[in-house]
Amino acid sequence: MAGGGKVESLRIGRLRMENSVFLAPMAGYSDAAFRAVCFGEGCGGAVTEMVNAHGLTIGHARTNAYLERLPEEEGRALGAQIYGSDPGVMETAAGVVAGMGKFEWLDINAGCPMPKIRNRGDGAGLMRTPEKLAEIVRRVKAAAGDLPVTVKTRIGWDADSVNALETTAGAEEAGADAIFLHGRVATVRHSGPCDWDMLAKVKAARKIPVIGNGGVKSPADAEAMRRETGVDGVMIGWGAIGNPWVFRSFGRAAAGEEDGLPSPEEIRAAIRRHLDLEMESMRRRGARLLKDGEEITACLILRPHVVKYLKGFRRLRDFSLHLNERQDAATFLGRIDEVLADPSVELVVVLTPPPAHYELVKRALLAGKHVYTEKPIATELRLAKELLALAKEKGLRLGSAPETFMGSGVQIACRALEEGKLGEKRIQDMTATGAARLAGALKLDNITLVY
Repeated sequence: MAGGGKVESLRIGRLRMENSVFLAPMAGYSDAAFRAVCFGEGCGGAVTEMVNAHGLTIGHARTNAYLERLPEEEGRALGAQIYGSDPGVMETAAGVVAGMGKFEWLDINAGCPMPKIRNRGDGAGLMRTPEKLAEIVRRVKAAAGDLPVTVKTRIGWDADSVNALETTAGAEEAGADAIFLHGRVATVRHSGPCDWDMLAKVKAARKIPVIGNGGVKSPADAEAMRRETGVDGVMIGWGAIGNPWVFRSFGRAAAGEEDGLPSPEEIRAAIRRHLDLEMESMRRRGARLLKDGEEITACLILRPHVVKYLKGFRRLRDFSLHLNERQDAATFLGRIDEVLADPSVELVVVLTPPPAHYELVKRALLAGKHVYTEKPIATELRLAKELLALAKEKGLRLGSAPETFMGSGVQIACRALEEGKLGEKRIQDMTATGAARLAGALKLDNITLVY
């Protein structure tokens, strides 16, 4: 990547990629259907959900299903991710994957923070045994044939054991072709800020490509990470759930085009496309592995995605009341249409700190939404003036509330709004309750929080 959102090429071993923006592997989310949706929006590369190495070695049918690849993914850069802590089992599993002949590279999971995975030494647990991780890389590399081998890991186990320099050095020496590095420790999972200083140190120390992961939700975030750490690419995880358009935004930013929030029609089309792909995936899996049949199973799998797609819509609560029901596609889509028919989001409260939130604020204003930011509107005066001018042009409210949204600060913010004044001071906190009271002061029906 380069300034202005431009996406650069990247080489991982023998694999050359023209787009260095990746979709992260996420258990329960990054299946073949969602990957296909993201590829369609401009994603440069993706990794499968993590696959149990032992299950692969014994030919377990449900395990093999995680390595399904849809026709819509053909011609795209897709890596298969395996996890485990037994070097011999991982070596055998790597041979199984290489023998399939349908992946562009093989990834080793050394970063999954889920307690049931990490506490038995798999995933992020491998960071506590750098020597074993290096041995796994060495043996997987030997079994993978000409497939490049990458390692997805984190900066450390916890705040007292940040050892990414050691673990990535061992992985590189053992033959890894690239490192996907999440800027948080395993014990915090996906919460809190990313340690970009450590990302920068690892990048400076390694000769192989380092792709940064954690907290990237827009081209502005990606550019800031690249500029401050020097990483060779970025990987987007939770920021893509319910927002596959984030990948489209990189191309538009590079072309100097505005990229507004998706319309209800775009959201509806994306959900229907996603569901069609999910049903296709279930048909390929076969009835033997599906207790509820392909259609109902596809709707069940799509539930967490749809909640994110519909975030901020007034009637999402009504839809959520039916989440635990077995629904056919017609019923499921009908209830989604009811939500989309009432797109009453009017106030967007941006919780992301500057400078990353500049793009989110601008997109919301272009979409005709009032905006309040948790932090100062912008870190540079020229950017703040640009956003304020845009808000004025469209007759919208833009500002950061005074003091705090906690306690009496809510009263101050609401009073300022009622008096027609914009807050200018930095606030210290944000709660959904405080945001709702702000929406009430503006006499708005609904809000959405942008993280």
